[in-house]
Amino acid sequence: MGAIRRFYDNHLRRKMFNKILLLYSLVIILLFAAAAVMVHQYNKQRFIREAVDADMRSLQVTSAYLSGQHNAIQNAIQQLYADATIIEDLNHFLDSSYEDYLASRLTRYSENRQSLLKTFEMQLKSYMEQDSGIENVVLYSYSRQFYYLLSASRQQIVELGAESDWEPWITERRRQPWTAHVPEELLPQARDGEGLYSYVRELNDPFTLKRTGAILVDYNVDRLAEWIAARTPSMYGSLMVLAADGSILYADSEWLPEDRQMDLPMLRAYQGEWVRLAERSRVNLVQIGDSGLTAVSILPQSVIDSSTSSLRNSLIGITLLFIALSFTVTATIMMRYSRKFKLLVTTMSRIESGDLSVRVKVTGEDELQQIARRFNDMCERLQDYIDRVYLSEIKQKNAELVALQTQINPHFLYNTLEAIRMKAYSDGSRDVGQMIYILSSIFRSMVKKNALVTVQEELELCGMYLELFRFRYEGQLAYETEVDPRVRECVTMKLLAQPIIENYMIHGFRPGASDNRITVRAVADGEDIRIVVADNGTGIGEERLSELRGMLAAGSGIDGDEGRSIGLVNVHERLRTSYGEDYGLQVESGAGAGTEVTLRLPAIRRERILE
Repeated sequence: MGAIRRFYDNHLRRKMFNKILLLYSLVIILLFAAAAVMVHQYNKQRFIREAVDADMRSLQVTSAYLSGQHNAIQNAIQQLYADATIIEDLNHFLDSSYEDYLASRLTRYSENRQSLLKTFEMQLKSYMEQDSGIENVVLYSYSRQFYYLLSASRQQIVELGAESDWEPWITERRRQPWTAHVPEELLPQARDGEGLYSYVRELNDPFTLKRTGAILVDYNVDRLAEWIAARTPSMYGSLMVLAADGSILYADSEWLPEDRQMDLPMLRAYQGEWVRLAERSRVNLVQIGDSGLTAVSILPQSVIDSSTSSLRNSLIGITLLFIALSFTVTATIMMRYSRKFKLLVTTMSRIESGDLSVRVKVTGEDELQQIARRFNDMCERLQDYIDRVYLSEIKQKNAELVALQTQINPHFLYNTLEAIRMKAYSDGSRDVGQMIYILSSIFRSMVKKNALVTVQEELELCGMYLELFRFRYEGQLAYETEVDPRVRECVTMKLLAQPIIENYMIHGFRPGASDNRITVRAVADGEDIRIVVADNGTGIGEERLSELRGMLAAGSGIDGDEGRSIGLVNVHERLRTSYGEDYGLQVESGAGAGTEVTLRLPAIRRERILE
């Protein structure tokens, strides 16, 4: 702890740039490390998806191959039973000695005079020719205790004797006819081919239903491996074919359990998930039709790690390189700025000692250069102030006097308007005089410092404003103002309704019509006040009205018609800002049907304002 404390005191405590460099380095390290981890995880998951997809394709190919073999053997046996001549020939072969069987065939040949007799042997050879994966076909006789082996290279009959275990073994295989292991005592003579898996099925006499024997077909696993390799060249995990009892018929991996047995229910329970086998692995399964076989792919964690190790190492190297480069560049920049700050501190120390002639010389266009320039300006102004303080004070007083003299005197404007009005009266222009009087009254109301007025005063101002336009459009405009006595003394913000009236005069007034009319009413509505401005002007089209309502909701009136809606939105925002979201402005209109604008505000008495 003492060493850390000394390092902090010497290198960090009073050195801002070292703190910034340390913090920046930590942030960069964390960011690059996080990015590297995310990239590695993304690529790892992508590789897992690709590997699982490739393994699933291999499982589908395996399933197609074995389903074809299963269907083919079923069809071949069905063909044996379907032809009475062939099944009779097969039953005679299984129930007779080979000499008697040959004699029977000669008799049938001589009787039928056929050049080619239908025999089970011909049927089996035809079946073997259709599937290159078949190595041997074995027929076993229950009654005669022999088996007949047929392969591409030989035919052989082997006598077993009365103690054969064929019948109990066949009984065990009724549920699962597929097996990878045939006991040696059942077939003492070597069969053709290596790495065989077999299909076993019991044979019955279709006429008497007597069990006559069994048929065993050996398949070469090399043909299955060639089929898979030709159609799925990219296989990442291990592929196995399991019988219903979990025994392994085929595996493309050197790793196998000693008993060549897998826990099939457990593998099905973890389908598509990770499970602990010889190592942590991902398992996928495909049920092969109704054969009772299951194709299993096992993707070990070690395969994933080895495939992504090069990427992991590359990411580590790149991350370290970028961290080093970032640290070097940052440290270089920090040292440059640190030297500039040291120059500023040194200059300030000299000014503190009383030397106001010193100036900071910092190159560049960054913030430090701006600080240095303004520091130099400050020094110059400070020195100038010290040298000419009294002259500066005199100039300041003169400037204030000129500003006071140039201010507009509202009373001067009132008097001027009054003089113009009286001149208009004296010349007989009473309408002009009345308009000037109204304008003067409006001006007096607007320049008052008080921002709040009563509802009565607000509508009076609206009436005066409309009166000006009535003079302007003589005989074309009629207006009416009405105030509910219950809200006369309630206070409101100044100039709420005037922008709406102005909007009507600019956009809704019909210069060619003589029945233009506008009403301004203030009524009580519970605890609120509604100020309704209604006219019979040109109205607002449906599209423009929808756009206007959208601007009111968004609080923006700068869109469309050269700012036509600025006044409406301004009033709406003033109400919402002052009184809350429940208050504001609503517009109802239609093209050629006039417009009605309703302002909703709270009923606030003057007494409450005074309190």
